[in-house]
Amino acid sequence: MKIREGAASDFPRLTSIWFGAVSATHDFLSAEEIEGYRGRMASEFLPAVELWVAVDEDDGPVGFIGLGGSHVEMLFVDVDRHGGGVGTALIESAAERHPDLTVDVNEQNPSGLAFYESRGFVRTGRSPVDADGRPFPLIHLRRSPA
Repeated sequence: MKIREGAASDFPRLTSIWFGAVSATHDFLSAEEIEGYRGRMASEFLPAVELWVAVDEDDGPVGFIGLGGSHVEMLFVDVDRHGGGVGTALIESAAERHPDLTVDVNEQNPSGLAFYESRGFVRTGRSPVDADGRPFPLIHLRRSPA
């Protein structure tokens, strides 16, 4: 699988990947909240991170990871590719650049939490609210080099 730097031209497809993945895994968010975030993806969230994109043989995005230094700010994979190694490849690629990775996962997203823990991340703490102060607790995780 090829992983390349993301570009602004990828933003529409990445937003679509994000929307599908969040709709499938973040059932604690209302449709209005998801739409609100979707409207901010291309203008606010994607430009703010170090962006890496997993692509298919035609250079079409199938997943992406956004980093803020060594912190995983976002990781989303096309729902049709869940379980196919895309997320793992993105984590391993990020770890090559940032060996000591951290991530925060919504407590109400057990599949996301299981994904990270199965890839060597360990819990380091918990916050009762998310970064916006909303009542969506976060689990803090860290993966250090072996």
